[in-house]
Amino acid sequence: MIRSGGEVARLLPELRDSDPVRRDAAIARLRIIGARATHALTALALSAEPTDTRAAALKALDGAEDPHAVEAAWPHLASDDRAIRYAARVALEWQDPSQWRSRALEEKEPRKAIAALAALAHDHACLLVVDNTFATPVLTKPLTLGADLVMESLTKMIAGHSDVTLSVVCGNDADMLPALTAAVSIWGLASNPFDC
Repeated sequence: MIRSGGEVARLLPELRDSDPVRRDAAIARLRIIGARATHALTALALSAEPTDTRAAALKALDGAEDPHAVEAAWPHLASDDRAIRYAARVALEWQDPSQWRSRALEEKEPRKAIAALAALAHDHACLLVVDNTFATPVLTKPLTLGADLVMESLTKMIAGHSDVTLSVVCGNDADMLPALTAAVSIWGLASNPFDC
Protein backbone atom coordinates (compact mmCIF):
# COMPACT_ATOMS: atom_id res chain seq x y z
CA MET A 1 0.00 0.00 0.00
CA ILE A 2 1.01 3.61 -0.39
CA ARG A 3 3.01 4.59 2.65
CA SER A 4 3.44 8.23 1.70
CA GLY A 5 2.53 10.67 -1.00
CA GLY A 6 6.25 10.91 -1.75
CA GLU A 7 6.30 7.41 -3.26
CA VAL A 8 3.70 8.44 -5.81
CA ALA A 9 5.26 11.86 -6.34
CA ARG A 10 8.58 10.22 -7.28
CA LEU A 11 6.78 8.22 -9.99
CA LEU A 12 4.93 11.15 -11.57
CA PRO A 13 7.79 12.21 -13.90
CA GLU A 14 8.09 8.64 -15.18
CA LEU A 15 4.32 8.39 -15.62
CA ARG A 16 4.44 11.45 -17.87
CA ASP A 17 7.50 10.17 -19.76
CA SER A 18 7.07 9.79 -23.53
CA ASP A 19 9.13 6.58 -23.51
CA PRO A 20 6.49 3.79 -23.32
CA VAL A 21 8.81 1.34 -21.54
CA ARG A 22 9.60 3.76 -18.69
CA ARG A 23 5.95 4.80 -18.47
CA ASP A 24 4.73 1.17 -18.33
CA ALA A 25 7.32 0.31 -15.68
CA ALA A 26 6.16 3.26 -13.57
CA ILE A 27 2.53 2.18 -13.99
CA ALA A 28 3.44 -1.34 -12.88
CA ARG A 29 5.28 0.01 -9.81
CA LEU A 30 2.36 2.29 -9.02
CA ARG A 31 -0.03 -0.67 -9.30
CA ILE A 32 2.16 -2.68 -6.92
CA ILE A 33 2.39 0.23 -4.47
CA GLY A 34 -1.32 0.92 -4.31
CA ALA A 35 -3.18 -1.79 -6.23
CA ARG A 36 -6.71 -0.82 -7.37
CA ALA A 37 -6.74 2.53 -5.59
CA THR A 38 -4.10 3.90 -7.93
CA HIS A 39 -5.88 3.38 -11.27
CA ALA A 40 -7.54 6.78 -11.04
CA LEU A 41 -4.22 8.36 -10.06
CA THR A 42 -2.51 6.63 -12.98
CA ALA A 43 -5.01 8.04 -15.45
CA LEU A 44 -4.64 11.48 -13.86
CA ALA A 45 -0.83 11.35 -13.88
CA LEU A 46 -0.70 10.43 -17.56
CA SER A 47 -2.84 13.52 -18.15
CA ALA A 48 -2.90 12.96 -21.88
CA GLU A 49 -6.52 13.42 -22.79
CA PRO A 50 -7.28 11.05 -25.65
CA THR A 51 -8.35 12.58 -28.90
CA ASP A 52 -10.01 9.33 -29.88
CA THR A 53 -13.58 9.13 -28.59
CA ARG A 54 -13.23 5.38 -28.06
CA ALA A 55 -10.33 5.88 -25.64
CA ALA A 56 -12.23 8.66 -23.87
CA ALA A 57 -15.30 6.44 -23.49
CA LEU A 58 -13.18 3.59 -22.12
CA LYS A 59 -11.34 5.88 -19.70
CA ALA A 60 -14.75 6.99 -18.39
CA LEU A 61 -15.30 3.39 -17.22
CA ASP A 62 -12.23 3.52 -14.95
CA GLY A 63 -13.01 3.55 -11.26
CA ALA A 64 -16.60 2.39 -11.36
CA GLU A 65 -18.48 -0.82 -11.95
CA ASP A 66 -20.75 -0.59 -14.97
CA PRO A 67 -22.95 -3.43 -16.23
CA HIS A 68 -22.08 -2.57 -19.84
CA ALA A 69 -18.34 -2.07 -19.35
CA VAL A 70 -17.29 -5.61 -20.28
CA GLU A 71 -19.16 -5.49 -23.59
CA ALA A 72 -17.83 -2.00 -24.30
CA ALA A 73 -14.20 -2.83 -23.48
CA TRP A 74 -13.84 -6.35 -24.85
CA PRO A 75 -13.58 -5.55 -28.60
CA HIS A 76 -10.80 -3.04 -27.86
CA LEU A 77 -8.48 -5.39 -25.93
CA ALA A 78 -6.55 -6.15 -29.14
CA SER A 79 -6.67 -2.63 -30.58
CA ASP A 80 -3.63 -1.43 -32.49
CA ASP A 81 -3.81 1.82 -30.52
CA ARG A 82 -1.92 1.40 -27.26
CA ALA A 83 -4.01 3.97 -25.35
CA ILE A 84 -7.26 2.26 -26.32
CA ARG A 85 -5.86 -1.18 -25.46
CA TYR A 86 -4.68 0.04 -22.03
CA ALA A 87 -7.97 1.83 -21.29
CA ALA A 88 -9.93 -1.31 -22.21
CA ARG A 89 -7.80 -3.50 -19.95
CA VAL A 90 -8.07 -1.11 -17.00
CA ALA A 91 -11.84 -0.81 -17.52
CA LEU A 92 -12.04 -4.61 -17.28
CA GLU A 93 -9.95 -4.62 -14.09
CA TRP A 94 -12.57 -2.41 -12.41
CA GLN A 95 -15.40 -4.81 -13.19
CA ASP A 96 -16.36 -7.82 -11.11
CA PRO A 97 -14.21 -10.69 -12.49
CA SER A 98 -17.13 -13.12 -12.19
CA GLN A 99 -18.72 -11.22 -15.11
CA TRP A 100 -15.87 -11.89 -17.52
CA ARG A 101 -13.56 -14.58 -16.07
CA SER A 102 -14.94 -17.42 -18.21
CA ARG A 103 -14.89 -15.21 -21.31
CA ALA A 104 -11.20 -14.45 -20.69
CA LEU A 105 -10.37 -18.14 -20.32
CA GLU A 106 -12.30 -19.09 -23.47
CA GLU A 107 -11.06 -16.25 -25.72
CA LYS A 108 -9.65 -17.63 -28.98
CA GLU A 109 -7.97 -14.49 -30.34
CA PRO A 110 -4.45 -14.48 -28.77
CA ARG A 111 -4.06 -10.73 -28.33
CA LYS A 112 -7.43 -10.38 -26.61
CA ALA A 113 -6.74 -13.46 -24.50
CA ILE A 114 -3.42 -12.10 -23.22
CA ALA A 115 -4.92 -8.68 -22.43
CA ALA A 116 -7.90 -10.25 -20.65
CA LEU A 117 -5.71 -12.66 -18.68
CA ALA A 118 -3.47 -9.73 -17.71
CA ALA A 119 -6.51 -7.89 -16.37
CA LEU A 120 -7.60 -11.01 -14.49
CA ALA A 121 -4.12 -11.54 -13.00
CA HIS A 122 -3.75 -7.89 -11.99
CA ASP A 123 -7.22 -7.92 -10.44
CA HIS A 124 -5.97 -10.67 -8.13
CA ALA A 125 -2.63 -8.88 -7.48
CA CYS A 126 -0.71 -11.49 -9.48
CA LEU A 127 1.82 -11.26 -12.28
CA LEU A 128 1.08 -12.65 -15.74
CA VAL A 129 3.95 -14.63 -17.27
CA VAL A 130 3.60 -15.58 -20.95
CA ASP A 131 5.60 -18.26 -22.75
CA ASN A 132 5.87 -16.74 -26.21
CA THR A 133 8.08 -19.49 -27.68
CA PHE A 134 5.93 -20.42 -30.65
CA ALA A 135 4.28 -17.08 -31.35
CA THR A 136 7.63 -15.22 -31.29
CA PRO A 137 7.84 -11.43 -31.01
CA VAL A 138 6.98 -11.23 -34.71
CA LEU A 139 3.39 -12.35 -34.10
CA THR A 140 2.67 -11.37 -30.49
CA LYS A 141 4.25 -8.85 -28.13
CA PRO A 142 2.73 -9.77 -24.74
CA LEU A 143 4.44 -6.94 -22.83
CA THR A 144 2.44 -4.41 -24.84
CA LEU A 145 -0.74 -6.34 -24.03
CA GLY A 146 -0.27 -6.19 -20.25
CA ALA A 147 1.89 -9.22 -19.47
CA ASP A 148 4.46 -8.67 -16.73
CA LEU A 149 7.07 -11.20 -17.90
CA VAL A 150 7.59 -12.94 -21.24
CA MET A 151 9.71 -16.01 -21.90
CA GLU A 152 11.14 -16.65 -25.35
CA SER A 153 13.06 -19.71 -26.53
CA LEU A 154 15.84 -18.53 -28.79
CA THR A 155 16.63 -22.15 -29.65
CA LYS A 156 13.39 -22.97 -31.41
CA MET A 157 11.66 -20.28 -33.38
CA ILE A 158 14.07 -17.36 -33.23
CA ALA A 159 17.41 -19.05 -34.03
CA GLY A 160 15.69 -21.73 -36.08
CA HIS A 161 18.70 -23.96 -36.68
CA SER A 162 19.31 -25.43 -33.21
CA ASP A 163 22.77 -23.87 -33.21
CA VAL A 164 21.87 -21.71 -30.21
CA THR A 165 20.64 -23.07 -26.89
CA LEU A 166 19.28 -20.02 -25.10
CA SER A 167 16.14 -18.61 -23.61
CA VAL A 168 15.29 -15.11 -22.54
CA VAL A 169 12.96 -13.59 -19.96
CA CYS A 170 11.79 -10.04 -20.64
CA GLY A 171 9.82 -7.69 -18.44
CA ASN A 172 8.78 -4.07 -18.26
CA ASP A 173 9.40 -3.44 -14.56
CA ALA A 174 12.95 -2.54 -13.60
CA ASP A 175 12.20 -3.48 -9.98
CA MET A 176 12.03 -7.17 -10.98
CA LEU A 177 15.58 -7.15 -12.37
CA PRO A 178 17.38 -7.91 -9.05
CA ALA A 179 15.13 -10.92 -8.40
CA LEU A 180 15.64 -12.24 -11.93
CA THR A 181 19.39 -11.70 -11.71
CA ALA A 182 19.49 -13.56 -8.39
CA ALA A 183 17.53 -16.49 -9.88
CA VAL A 184 19.93 -16.69 -12.83
CA SER A 185 22.91 -16.65 -10.47
CA ILE A 186 21.53 -19.10 -7.91
CA TRP A 187 20.19 -21.64 -10.40
CA GLY A 188 23.08 -21.35 -12.85
CA LEU A 189 20.89 -20.23 -15.72
CA ALA A 190 23.48 -17.95 -17.31
CA SER A 191 24.49 -18.90 -20.82
CA ASN A 192 27.84 -20.20 -21.93
CA PRO A 193 30.04 -17.31 -23.18
CA PHE A 194 30.39 -19.05 -26.53
CA ASP A 195 26.60 -19.14 -27.05
CA CYS A 196 26.20 -15.38 -26.96
